[in-house]
Amino acid sequence: MEGEGCSERLQLDCNFPGSKEQPYGRWVVSICAVYCDTTRAMCFCDEGTKYPNRPVAEACGFKVNLPSEPEGPKLTDWTKPDLDNIFTINRSIPGWCNVNPTEAYASKV
Repeated sequence: MEGEGCSERLQLDCNFPGSKEQPYGRWVVSICAVYCDTTRAMCFCDEGTKYPNRPVAEACGFKVNLPSEPEGPKLTDWTKPDLDNIFTINRSIPGWCNVNPTEAYASKV
């Protein structure tokens, strides 16, 4: 986004400032463990991946703690990145930034 008369370029961060306890900042509406496009405040896969312009949802890229009870909720740990979830290409199930769209939509990620 540009300022009045296109003289000022705004930087739109994806994350709030980090701290030792919350390295990616606190979660509000957006949080990004990978590349943040600061012109749009959106998280993307970035160069070096098969699909560099693919958006990354905020929960994608962070560790998920499985429920302790059978019907309990999965809880995202916003302090611990899980970059395998996004970038992996060596496993039978590739990460989000490298998976074929047909497989992604078939829930194979």
